[in-house]
Amino acid sequence: MHADIKGALNYMKKKPITFEHRGISLLQKQAKKVLEYGLQKGYETTKQLSDEEVDSVLGWQICYKSNERCKYNCSGLCKDSM
Repeated sequence: MHADIKGALNYMKKKPITFEHRGISLLQKQAKKVLEYGLQKGYETTKQLSDEEVDSVLGWQICYKSNERCKYNCSGLCKDSM
């Protein structure tokens, strides 16, 4: 399900919203940061955000082999990626 970015930001002011990325629930401040980024880019829905953009906004490094968060903080070029 994809959310309307402006609507989600307005709703967050009243109640917490659960957002998930790569199977991981985001903290409210993380979700807000991603939504504000999308709004700044001119996006209308979260569907317009690519996984790579969200990874970058969150500062997540992704393992190229498993396509999951890198456990070794090595920009995805780790022993698990080889």
